[in-house]
Amino acid sequence: SGIELGVAAGEHAWLISQILRPKKLYLLDSWGLDEDYREQTGETVDDFYPALEKTKKLFQGRKGVEIIQGKTSEEHLKFENKTFDFIYIDANHKYQAVKGDLENWFPKLRDGGVIAGHDYVDDLKPSFGVIKALTEFQDTHKDKIVNFLIFGSGLNRSWLIETGGRL
Repeated sequence: SGIELGVAAGEHAWLISQILRPKKLYLLDSWGLDEDYREQTGETVDDFYPALEKTKKLFQGRKGVEIIQGKTSEEHLKFENKTFDFIYIDANHKYQAVKGDLENWFPKLRDGGVIAGHDYVDDLKPSFGVIKALTEFQDTHKDKIVNFLIFGSGLNRSWLIETGGRL
């Protein structure tokens, strides 16, 4: 099973569902409920409605897909540790939010699982802190990380952490 944090209109979620074909895929996004993210983007609650509707339409009738509108900082509490084979993070890109998502969701990853994300850039917006949060995370959890990859270029850089052994 897997989860995507920060789904928007579902483009990455669709690729994940088609390529990895997980038995269970959770799609979690605040779709406007996160005031901090709205402040970062300058959008209103209503601005997120079309993305939520597009995601619902894209996955309508798909077995094993659960769409959750909520905050990543709260929803992690609803899942047992070691639940997921993979976690994809593409939610709020502010330093504190990324750091929180990494620390809150990493225990939810099964032994040998993969945690990955998008926007491995800090200069896209002054408030971005993806690289800083990941660097600190790697230092803290180096005994659990088998491989760290960065791929893509420019503003399309992504990251992937392969874990090993016991988490």
